[in-house]
Amino acid sequence: MRRFKALLYKDILLLIRDLPGLAMMFIMPLALVILMTYLQDSTFNSITENKIPLLLLDEDQDSLGISIERSIRQSHIFNVDTTLKEERLTASSLEKAVAKGDYQIGIVIPKNTTENIRQSIRQRCLRHSVQTQPQQQSRWTASPSSLTLPPRIHLNRLSSARFKNMLQNCRPVSYFAKSQSK
Repeated sequence: MRRFKALLYKDILLLIRDLPGLAMMFIMPLALVILMTYLQDSTFNSITENKIPLLLLDEDQDSLGISIERSIRQSHIFNVDTTLKEERLTASSLEKAVAKGDYQIGIVIPKNTTENIRQSIRQRCLRHSVQTQPQQQSRWTASPSSLTLPPRIHLNRLSSARFKNMLQNCRPVSYFAKSQSK
């Protein structure tokens, strides 16, 4: 115990005599914390303040389109526009605006997409149902040509490859895309 007290006394004397070392022991970690906080805050602000410009064309005007638009707006990542300044928004004008660089992303939700999804679900339910009568089946059957493609995403050609891959990997595979390609 006596050795421990002597060692402790010696270390305290060394620290008191070495004021610059004592200051570095407390000031350097404090400076590091302040610097890291500043860097992370500026990065966070640049992400949240610079929203990605997105142009959305909802030709469906049904629950799918409304749900997609609401989800995109609630993400607070995108600056969503649904109209162009000079002209009426169409699929071709959306493509042109994205290609020109006015918008980073363009999304087109084709007409009758929600209804086609509903019809597809009805068909699958009827197919798996044992109690289905033939006359009911014909009432709900849709021709493959009436099925539209899922929402199309147009990306600016100057977008980074990493950004494009991220968006393409997030896009779910749709039943309609499979049925159209057959």
